[in-house]
Amino acid sequence: MKTNFNDKIREVFSKVKIVKNLARQKFRLSFLLGLIKGRKVQFCEVAQHLNDQAQDISNEVRIQDFFRQVELDYEQIALLMCLFLKQKEKVRLCIDRTEWDFGKWQVNILMVLASQGQVQVPLYWELLDNKSGNSSTRGPESSNS
Repeated sequence: MKTNFNDKIREVFSKVKIVKNLARQKFRLSFLLGLIKGRKVQFCEVAQHLNDQAQDISNEVRIQDFFRQVELDYEQIALLMCLFLKQKEKVRLCIDRTEWDFGKWQVNILMVLASQGQVQVPLYWELLDNKSGNSSTRGPESSNS
């Protein structure tokens, strides 16, 4: 069963080229499998599931280097995420702007998701400037009064 799952993930990942370099493509797959095995997103947790031959700290540095040095193709990521949706069922597009408090900063994020049943797949996200404030029904011309 484990081999079938890993093979299925490899098959799906072979359909899209998120990164160009072959070694980084292999690492991307290992990283995803580490995310699934560890069921956590913190790099220190994922590092425990990467390369058994290396120390966890070395694996964590490798993850950090990957995200620091690699330019991801986000259009390909969106295509990859869509491969996890069922092909013959309706898909809803959901658009949401949310605001999170991150310490003393407020972070505004615009998200576009594909939704199918209980599955929501992020297709696009953008950090918005924090000057806009909350949504309102007033237009921009009425905000000066």
